[in-house]
Amino acid sequence: MLGHNLCTFWWRLAPRDMTDLIRKGQDSWCGPELLRVQALRMREQPGQRATALALLDDALRMARAQGALAWELRSAISRVDMLRDQPGAQAARAELAELVQRMPEAAGTADYRRAQGLLDAQPPA
Repeated sequence: MLGHNLCTFWWRLAPRDMTDLIRKGQDSWCGPELLRVQALRMREQPGQRATALALLDDALRMARAQGALAWELRSAISRVDMLRDQPGAQAARAELAELVQRMPEAAGTADYRRAQGLLDAQPPA
């Protein structure tokens, strides 16, 4: 359980495969972050981009269901980052922009600054 919690500080500290635990509801409070971490690992493997994106979609759905804006922001950032110059990039970017607008109280956080940096660096097409 400690490894699951540590991933909230640095994604490489998470256990290797935790998607089964999450889907069984055994680690729900940080489930969206664990799915995001799994997606980050999958994107590093050849031919796993679609699986990684599906995990990010699951993370976003779970974060929304929990009302966990911070986890939703992290997952949306990862999705924009993963989809750079790919099909779906513009929609992911629009989703991130909408989320950033809903979270003005998070403006001082590292995740918010990263999101804003991604939005500033990638002007709409």
